This record gives sequence, structure tokens and C-alpha cells, in this order.
Amino acid sequence: MKPIRIVRKHKGKFISVYDVHYETGGKEHVHEVVSRKGTVRDPEPLDLTNIGDAITGVVCLVLNDTRDSVCLVQEYRPAANAWVCDLPMGMVDPGETPEEAAVRETKEETGLDGIKVLKTFKPTFTNPSMSDSKAATVVLQASGNPRYVSTEHEHIAPLWLDIFKIKELLFHENCPPMSGRAQSLLLALVASYGFGGPCMFTNDK
Repeated sequence: MKPIRIVRKHKGKFISVYDVHYETGGKEHVHEVVSRKGTVRDPEPLDLTNIGDAITGVVCLVLNDTRDSVCLVQEYRPAANAWVCDLPMGMVDPGETPEEAAVRETKEETGLDGIKVLKTFKPTFTNPSMSDSKAATVVLQASGNPRYVSTEHEHIAPLWLDIFKIKELLFHENCPPMSGRAQSLLLALVASYGFGGPCMFTNDK
């Protein structure tokens, strides 16, 4: 199974849509793919040489100084028509490393201080059924009180939650809308609590 050609169908500011033609079983098939490549922001088009290579974003697991609380954000997402509970995250700007992007996004979305990187995990695909984009999960430590962020395009309400509040949130019958990445990481954090909690994400003892 291999792609044989890629045709762009739509070019947007932040995303473009492509038809990826691939061969399997001696037959040609077409799969629609959303990509950050070939956009106004990143003009290099998606092609056979770079598909699957894009590290476009970061997901930030932000711990407090005592590493017993995680900073979550609630952000209005037009595609979901809901305030979605998530982890701080964002795009990697041209010339940035994932670590630099994670520190910048954490500051922009939470207003926290003393931000430092503890660990960066290998980038993973964000939604491989429909996109070539990858994001690196970065574990950070920060201090201070998070602040509400309101700009022309973003409305974000951050808050600290300790492990017990996180568990209560996840298992509550009225748990608010949440991203899959946040739910997966928080469930792992709750499950690991008896084995060192956040330390499992940092290699610390």
C-alpha cells in the first residue's frame, strides 16, 4: 500500500484539503486528507516526499510547583459549538522547537510564570484517519495563578485541578465536553497516581 499522487482541493489560511490517491490490491483509491501544509501560513504543499512528516503542534501537560495539580483550559471551539475542556496547546511557529512553542503557548493561554520544560515526548499523529499533522506532548512546570484570556480569536478559561478533582471531573455523569487527548492523558495520570503520579511523565522519583 502506497500513495501514488496527491491533489490539493482547497487552500485555506490554516488548513488545506487534499485527495491522496493510493494503491492497494492492485486498485487505486482516494482518501481525503486535511493538512497544515499548502496553506497561506505554510505555503509548502503536501506531496509524496513530505506526507506524514509535519510536526505542527504541541500539547502541554502543565504541572504546578509541587506537581500535584494540572492546568486545564476551557476554550470555546466553534467546530464543537461548545466550551471544550482541554490541555494548553497550539501550533509550532516557523523556526520554533516544540519546547519553545510549548513555553510560549502555556504563557499565552494561562498567564502562568516560571515555566520550564521537564520532558518532551516523541511527536504523534493527532488524527491519522484524516490528517498528516503531528503534535509533541511536552511536560512543563509552572507557578502562579492562571488568568482568563480573551482575544479576537480565542476565549480561554484556565484553572488548576489536583488529582482528586481531575478524577471527580472525569467520572462525573455531567463531565463537560472534553478533547480526546485531554481525557486520555488525564485518565493515565489518575491511573498512575498510586505509582508516583506526575513523576511517571518526567522520569523523576
